[in-house]
Amino acid sequence: MDERSKSPEQPNLRERKQRLLRLELGEVALRLFVERGFAETTIEDIAEAAGISRRTFFRYFETKEDVVLWRLRYSSEQLGDELEARPADEPPLLAVRKALDAVYEAYLTEPERNRSYLRFLLETPALRAHFLDTREQWRAVLARILAARLGAGRGKKELAQLTAAVAIAAQDVALRRWAEDGSRSLPEYVDETFAALPEVLAATPGPSAPAAKRTRR
Repeated sequence: MDERSKSPEQPNLRERKQRLLRLELGEVALRLFVERGFAETTIEDIAEAAGISRRTFFRYFETKEDVVLWRLRYSSEQLGDELEARPADEPPLLAVRKALDAVYEAYLTEPERNRSYLRFLLETPALRAHFLDTREQWRAVLARILAARLGAGRGKKELAQLTAAVAIAAQDVALRRWAEDGSRSLPEYVDETFAALPEVLAATPGPSAPAAKRTRR
């Protein structure tokens, strides 16, 4: 086989191996965090339980917070790729909703474990701020891609930002409901939440009348 035909595949294979190892480390770390507590679990504990050295751990993660949050950060890349692949004439909010389906595939394979993962993020004070920061990264990714889809024009950038913010807010509501209840699949909660948006918007008051200008005396 020609060497040139091998080279494009090598980075992809390496990336897949790195992602798998990161996911495995994440599972090990999450188990230890739940058993011992987040503050009580050290990087050395995680490395030992995973069968790797401390030095190897730092090849993949800088902190123990990164071990837990990496999955969400990787999902933001998936979401961006999926949104860019949606049909250009698809309404922005619908395009985001469809793009989310690909991200949720991982949640569907092991729903109980993923619900535990979400509850842990939301209930651990040391991680909650990092979780919210990751959600902001998702919003920024969506806003950037939506702005490119909508093109130039008055108010287009603001529309992209608003659509991204609304989508993330709706998704957060669905994620929290799924983490707490879980009687249905995550996509069902997301569909229900997005379907409620027209009712929310219908109840929104219109623009307020401009304040009367003060007359000079």
